[in-house]
Amino acid sequence: MSNKPFDDKYRPKTLDKIIGHEKVVQRLQGIISSKKYPNAMLFVGPSSAGKTTLARAFVASLFGVESVESGNVHDFHELNGADARGIDDVRDLLKVASLKPRMAPRRVFLIDEAQQLTGPSAQLLLKPLENPP
Repeated sequence: MSNKPFDDKYRPKTLDKIIGHEKVVQRLQGIISSKKYPNAMLFVGPSSAGKTTLARAFVASLFGVESVESGNVHDFHELNGADARGIDDVRDLLKVASLKPRMAPRRVFLIDEAQQLTGPSAQLLLKPLENPP
C-alpha cells in the first residue's frame, strides 16, 4: 500500500487521462502536435482547479513518458515557489536553464506557486522569460 496522499496517488499523469478540461487538453495536445512551443505558459485558476496536474501531464506527454515522477525525464525541473522562493533558488534555476538539454530537444521548468516568489526573485525571472537562453 502506498503512503502517497490520495490526490497524488490518483492524479492523472498524462493528458489523455484528464477529465473535465477537454478544451485545455485539446489545446495542449495541439501545441505538442504542431511542435510550436511557446517560451512560457501560464496556468491560472482557483485553488484545486488542476493547474499543476495539467502542467505535469503536458510535460509527460511532451516527453512521451508515463509520468514526470518516473525519474526518466532529465530535462524537466520543478520548483515550488512556496518552499524555494528566494533569489538564490531562482539563480540556481537560471544556471540550469543556460545549459543545453541533456537528452530532450528542450528543457522544461515548472514553477508551482509562483505567486509566492519574493519580489527580487520574480524580477530576476522576468528577463529569461522574455528572452530565453
